[in-house]
This record gives sequence, C-alpha cells and structure tokens, in this order.
Amino acid sequence: MRDPSLPLVTWYDELTGERVELSGTTFDNWVAKTANFATDELGLESGDTIALLLEPHWSEAVWLATARRLGLTVLSQSDPSAEVTVVGSRDSHDLSVAAHQLVLMDVRPMSVGLMANTPAGAIDFFSEVRVHGDHYSGPDSDELSVDELSATEVESQARRLAADEDFVAEERLLIASPSGTSTVTRWLAIDPMRRALDASIVLAHGAGAQRLNAIAEQENVTATML
Repeated sequence: MRDPSLPLVTWYDELTGERVELSGTTFDNWVAKTANFATDELGLESGDTIALLLEPHWSEAVWLATARRLGLTVLSQSDPSAEVTVVGSRDSHDLSVAAHQLVLMDVRPMSVGLMANTPAGAIDFFSEVRVHGDHYSGPDSDELSVDELSATEVESQARRLAADEDFVAEERLLIASPSGTSTVTRWLAIDPMRRALDASIVLAHGAGAQRLNAIAEQENVTATML
C-alpha cells in the first residue's frame, strides 16, 4: 500500500503559476472535511445528487472522492433536480437552473473569500469547510454514479482505460488539462483508476508540450495521459 506521507495529487496551474501538492494523508483529510461539510451543512446522504461544475483544479478530485464515500450521484451539467450545485466560476455556468443549494469555490490563488456579487444564500466552500473535522465517521458507501453511468459502469470504464493505456500498479500519472476546459469528466475515470492502481496523479493545467516534459521529469512521472 502507498505510503500516505507521499504525494498523491500534485496540481500545476500554468496560468497562475500555482503548484499544490497533497500527500495521501492531506488528501484524505480534505475528503473527510468535505464529507462532514456535505452531510452536516448540506444535508446530503447516500443516493442524493450533486452537479459538479468545477473548473480544472485539485478540488475536483476531493469532491469526487467525497461523492464516492457518501454514495452520491454526480452530474456533469447543471440540473434543477440536483440537491446541490458546486461551481468554481459563475461566469461559465447558467445558475438560473442551479439546484436548491449553491456552493461556490473561489479557486483563485490567495483568495480570501467569495467572489463579488455572490447570489444570496450561496455557501463559501473554503471558508465553511475549514471548521469541519479531519475525520469522517459516517457511513462509507464507496460507490460513485455519474450522469447515466451506474457505480459498476464507472468502475468498469476506469479499468478498461487502465488496461488500454497499459498502466501498472503504483504509477505516477501525468494528466494534461487543456486551458479553458473542465477535467471533471476525465476525473470520473481517473479517480477510480487511481484507486485501483494505487497510483498518484500529477495534473497540469494549461501547460504546453515543452513544459509538460519538464514537469514529467521534475515529478518522476512514469506514465502520461494527454
């Protein structure tokens, strides 16, 4: 089993110069905090639905791991039937069809709070989640459904992807995220694949080919997904 003190998710944003590294322990703490936030403040429980509309960011991995732990269904588009909508940028989404509860994630480096003109009743994720505990003691579903895919189909898709790419156990995977595009749909396959392989992930957003090569060398990457 992977040493939890080693890097599990490493995030590069070439548009802002940001680099964030989460060890296995730190990542698990973020998932526990988010699970506590989701159950205690949002009232989510197994079988509920969230619309996850995040821009490329390491917090995508946290939310998907949280959804798995709680047994939630994740939608990749805004839907009024969802109990919660989570967004990273209000400019790129039509929030008029958002769910009953709106969670905003201001992912800008050094951000100190919600963005201007925040809709009434919206919840500032990074401000609220910090008060929640690093350990989650509630039910652990370990199932993730996405859009029209069942939990079993999500797992099967991830295993097929790993086989097609000839990935092996304990890979360190570099995943390129083109500028201006969401990686949520890629994470849907990557997260269960990471778990199955006991792999670690380097996610590079907005990096060109030369920069990706430099990141791969710096991070001791063993396989790449472009």
